Amino acid sequence: PTSPNGLFFLHASVILVLSLVGVVVVDVFSGDFKLERSEVVFCSLIGLASLLAIYLIPDRDSGANTAIWLRVSRSLVVLIPIFVIALAFLKKRQYFRKVSTGVLIASISISLGTFIATNSSSFGSDMSGFRKNSDEFLASSDLIEVRDWLSENSSDADVYASNYVCEGSDCTEPQLSQRALLSTTIERKALIESPWIASAFTEPRARDGAGDFADRLNNSATFAQNPNIEVIEFFKLTKVRWYIVDLSRTNNGLWANNSAAVIANSSFVVVDLDKFEI
Repeated sequence: PTSPNGLFFLHASVILVLSLVGVVVVDVFSGDFKLERSEVVFCSLIGLASLLAIYLIPDRDSGANTAIWLRVSRSLVVLIPIFVIALAFLKKRQYFRKVSTGVLIASISISLGTFIATNSSSFGSDMSGFRKNSDEFLASSDLIEVRDWLSENSSDADVYASNYVCEGSDCTEPQLSQRALLSTTIERKALIESPWIASAFTEPRARDGAGDFADRLNNSATFAQNPNIEVIEFFKLTKVRWYIVDLSRTNNGLWANNSAAVIANSSFVVVDLDKFEI
């Protein structure tokens, strides 16, 4: 648990164990057997009360062993209801059944309590931020027009490239979100699927060992401004059929009236590379 990835494996094992408890309870103990109402309330309250331990455990952000184990202990709060319920039901009949069902109920209350607490604290700020920046996070009518045209006039297996990528100083969060709209809205394969991956390869050192990714990024970004035979050949090699020009990122006036342009609006031009000539 003290390694960088330790908490991940700890969380995974806890989730697997609790999932198994749920399966066992539902599969083996389903039927007429039920906990009494007071026992259900007790198990639920124990689950919710155990969440308080997360806030009561001191938050020490350091590399000391004590601080590390304190952080780990937060991930083990699920053990609290297990031990408490096991002790509380010690003299009950059908002990194992009651404990298993009680632990499942406590786990559900922990899950619901965590979900409600987390989302209630962030929902307001997330929604207000979305309303303020909604134009940056919603597909424009021009983009939807491009999507609809490709849906009707291209194959599902077609690949497209675009200068609608993020590079250098143009990698701030709003621009990344806008660039992501292309790959999420157009239901076709992209030469570069993720603007976040593209931005990571903007740094020269990050391109070491990246295969042809640097070429894909560079050719996609520069073709709209400076089309040439070398890039065309690269697109053919990578089976790119369509090139989507983001007009906000090129000012050479080459595309709207190009003979290879199959659809154009105020924001985008879709170019059929099979018809494009230098």
